[in-house]
Amino acid sequence: MADHPLVLPPDFDPERQMVARPVDGKTFHAMQTTARLAGRLAANGTDDDWRRVGPIAATSAGNGKMRRSRTSMRCNSRFFI
Repeated sequence: MADHPLVLPPDFDPERQMVARPVDGKTFHAMQTTARLAGRLAANGTDDDWRRVGPIAATSAGNGKMRRSRTSMRCNSRFFI
């Protein structure tokens, strides 16, 4: 466990609890990047980091939109607002 909590990246959207960036005039919320951030927070392991992991994981899990194709269901990992 580390002595200090991780600093959230400057592109972290606290309202959505996700890493975000502008793309074509919209805001792209990057689920994979957010999941990696949650993993780094958990690995760092301070109490503050763990307090951040729960909301990030809950928000990220709820934003994957399932799309049905002929052969399978798959998760659309692009989330635009």
